[in-house]
Amino acid sequence: MKCHSISNAGPVLGPDLAAIGSSSPPDYIVDSFLRPSKVIKEFYESIMVVTDEGRVINGILVVQDNSKVVLKDAAQQGKQVTIPADQIEFTKKLPSLMPQGLASKLKSRQEFLDLVKFVTELGRPGPYATSAAQVVRRWRLQGADVALTVENSAQIKTLADSGNAAYSMVNGTLPAADLNLQKPVTRAMALVDVTQAGNVQLKLNSAKGVKLWLNETSVPVSEMTTLVLPSGRSQITFEIDRDARGDTGLRAEFLKAEEKPQGRFKVVGGP
Repeated sequence: MKCHSISNAGPVLGPDLAAIGSSSPPDYIVDSFLRPSKVIKEFYESIMVVTDEGRVINGILVVQDNSKVVLKDAAQQGKQVTIPADQIEFTKKLPSLMPQGLASKLKSRQEFLDLVKFVTELGRPGPYATSAAQVVRRWRLQGADVALTVENSAQIKTLADSGNAAYSMVNGTLPAADLNLQKPVTRAMALVDVTQAGNVQLKLNSAKGVKLWLNETSVPVSEMTTLVLPSGRSQITFEIDRDARGDTGLRAEFLKAEEKPQGRFKVVGGP
């Protein structure tokens, strides 16, 4: 995944595809695959910026005025960068950053038809319907030979930067295959932004083979667990015993708790 997200899981360079099937006709979607520059969605115009030092930055234009150009950098999965006007040699409009010939890279015509069918169903009633549920869709994964303990819990901090990126399916489940990192233990990390400290309910599809860490503190876990989250960003780490977990994927959803004080929160998405 280099350009698009689904329900805020993945890069933010291109439009989120979560509801594209309900908002765009099938022929537009097919054209977008075959001729991506034919119709470019508003606010997603591509631009090239060349600086006075010879740097070339391609991306999606966000703001352009007399003092600066702000764009989503294609080389950084849509991270916004600002280039001061006095450092810009010239700018040039570009065709769509979505490359031509994507369909020809698929193995067969059937693969292309399956891809189009999937995208056209995103956001429609059914298995790919849009959901406002606070489900973890953006993960950082790390394999380990031994389980976390109080003594080595500082390793949790490394997950945000060194973990492998993984993303849940549309239904919110991280497949078991993604959890298999050829190690006895897999650590799966999610982030939650909390604007008001308090109780938050965590719902798992299964607690089998799972241990839970809130930041660097071990927390008892079941399929429904009440967490007390502090204000700010919290790191939730699921430590998974691969043998005990077996072929069960991981789905983690955060819900409003009944107990007061109730926390206000948002699961972190993005690349």
